[in-house]
Amino acid sequence: MSEDTALAICQHEVLTPADIIAQVALIQQVMAGVMHEGEHYGKIPGCGDKPSLLKPGAEKLAMTFRLAPSYHRDVEKLDNDHRDYVLTCTLTSLVTGQVVGDAMGSCSTKEGKYRFRTGEVTFTGEPVPPAYWDLRKDKQAEAIALLGGRGHSTKKNPDTGTWEIVVAGEKVEHDNPADNYNTVLKMAQKRAFIAAILSATAASDIFTQDIEDLSDVPLTAVQLASSDQIAAIERIWKASGRSVPALRSALNTRFHVRAAKDLTAEQAATVLDGIAPKDERVATDADPEVTWPGEGSRS
Repeated sequence: MSEDTALAICQHEVLTPADIIAQVALIQQVMAGVMHEGEHYGKIPGCGDKPSLLKPGAEKLAMTFRLAPSYHRDVEKLDNDHRDYVLTCTLTSLVTGQVVGDAMGSCSTKEGKYRFRTGEVTFTGEPVPPAYWDLRKDKQAEAIALLGGRGHSTKKNPDTGTWEIVVAGEKVEHDNPADNYNTVLKMAQKRAFIAAILSATAASDIFTQDIEDLSDVPLTAVQLASSDQIAAIERIWKASGRSVPALRSALNTRFHVRAAKDLTAEQAATVLDGIAPKDERVATDADPEVTWPGEGSRS
């Protein structure tokens, strides 16, 4: 491909079908001949088959099309010393001096990855079950159960390059958001740059937006009900003479879940507070009503 064809995006008011085909072919050639999976692009489990464009890959495309980025920054000061950064990346052709595209990217110290800190995770050596990636979006409770329940998450092991089940450390709110100001600024800049490259080079049908920065964020911070809580709920409910369908109906009405195993630990505690007999003996027909704390009683 000639340099004239490669720079058609900058030099012509209207691209011909041949120009578009040539440009797509050039991106594919760069991807095949220069880029490496895992370094310039990569696939994130559970996010489809289209590869995610990483920052090094975006830089290669910027070099290919001779595009220079410049940035405009807006900063919003939030409560408790938190900051929200919004950066606009403008791409200019080094050949013609024309602006060929722009895009915005934002990042905040209130995002979970930066707002909270956790202790070191412990790798279990157990691979993530394939079914987990299918369930994690719509059935988080079932997905977490596959990992071993509360306190478990997923992370790529840097030594093996494989995704493993990990035991998460305790999570607490970061006491000094300023520690992450520069990191959050750079992340907003990276998001804006990759979005601008994808737009200006029309490469969105080949790559998705970079989501590598999400890979280490626990997918859910919710602690699920323990096996002891679930067993206690089912035992006390059945001992009171109520049916399993009635329990499911009550849980769905109050918490929008289908079974006790789908409750969080906090929700399970609320249920036990409502159905357990006052003297902590097993419920009987003398205790026919469920009292949810703060809501009176309901049958």
